[in-house]
Amino acid sequence: MQDSENSSAASDNQELNQELNQELQKEIRYRKLLEEKLSTSEAKLRGIVEAIQDIILMVSIQDDNFSNVEILPTCASNTDVNHNKLINQTAELFFQESTLKTYLKQVQQALNTQKTVNFDYLLQEEEDQFWFSASISPISEKTVLWVARDITQRKTAEQALTESEARFRAVYEQAAVGIYQVSLYGEFMQVNSRFCEMLGYKESFLKQISWQSITHQDDIEAELMHLRQLFSNEISNYSLEKRFICKWNKYNQEQWVNISVSLVRNEQGIPDYFLGVVEDISLRKWTEDALRESEARFCAIFEQAAVGIYQIKLSGEFIEVNPRFCEITGYSESELLDLTWQDITDLDNLNSFTELMFNILNNKTHTNSIQKQLIHKNGQLVQVKTNISLVCDRLNIPQYFLCVVEEIGK
Repeated sequence: MQDSENSSAASDNQELNQELNQELQKEIRYRKLLEEKLSTSEAKLRGIVEAIQDIILMVSIQDDNFSNVEILPTCASNTDVNHNKLINQTAELFFQESTLKTYLKQVQQALNTQKTVNFDYLLQEEEDQFWFSASISPISEKTVLWVARDITQRKTAEQALTESEARFRAVYEQAAVGIYQVSLYGEFMQVNSRFCEMLGYKESFLKQISWQSITHQDDIEAELMHLRQLFSNEISNYSLEKRFICKWNKYNQEQWVNISVSLVRNEQGIPDYFLGVVEDISLRKWTEDALRESEARFCAIFEQAAVGIYQIKLSGEFIEVNPRFCEITGYSESELLDLTWQDITDLDNLNSFTELMFNILNNKTHTNSIQKQLIHKNGQLVQVKTNISLVCDRLNIPQYFLCVVEEIGK
């Protein structure tokens, strides 16, 4: 009986040991699996970190001060000497008096909020400057992961853009010409001071209206045609003379301008707005009108005068003759234009008239007069009094002689 009980107890113990052994084997296999996964995960993480070009630091604080800064190896730190210097500089800044408080503040903010904090900082390597943008992420109550990316190119581009915008703004505001930006629908978006001054409108008023509303109605269609060509990429820009309706001149509301317009597109090439440069040409237009009126008056006098009038080149050929001079000489206009003044001047008067012209050319006198004899087409001599003056251009360069002839003895 006793032997039977002992045998049963031994069997139970053996089964229990087998079960425990099986559980232990499962636990061992599970732990090995975890270790393998952990090792794989760490290898992956290490591979990722080592492939990253950024600066990666483990930063810990203790008693409101930095206690440890660990540099994690990355791809750039293994190959780039200059990058290593920048990494070391970053690590050193945590303990330098001039930067300690700033860096500590950023790390404490990340730890206190348990949120990622972004922070840009500048490093100096000899004569070069390097900008970094750090993402500071908490990984425990006292430690953060500091990942800093080189943003020097971006900062340089931003600085160049800022400087470019500043230069454009200076040109925009101080330009001697009017400048405006117009939307694709025609409304003014931006106008500079000179444009407002030119037309007499306030900036706030112009921004509420379109360019068509202050453009002379006869000039709108021509400009719309050019704008359509710009929009369809047929032309890159255009220039034209047009009339704006200005406010400041109640007697003459038309302001003549020359505009140069281009279409500004965004980075994707999509039309964004029109940019116009405006030059005030009202004085030029007034001068042109005055010149036309003056020429019309001269032409009327020239054609209808009771005296002979002619223009001759410095070399002596006739340029223009009026009807009365043709009557005095007996030649037609076309015949005289094939001759020189010498051809119809009596030989006894050639030297004196030549000397007179020479004195005028050499500024000894501006105008002068002389009596001489012209040879009529029929061969007879005609006694005349000739007033001669020199016509110069705006640079005071002699162009031609203008002569007024009065017949004597009739």
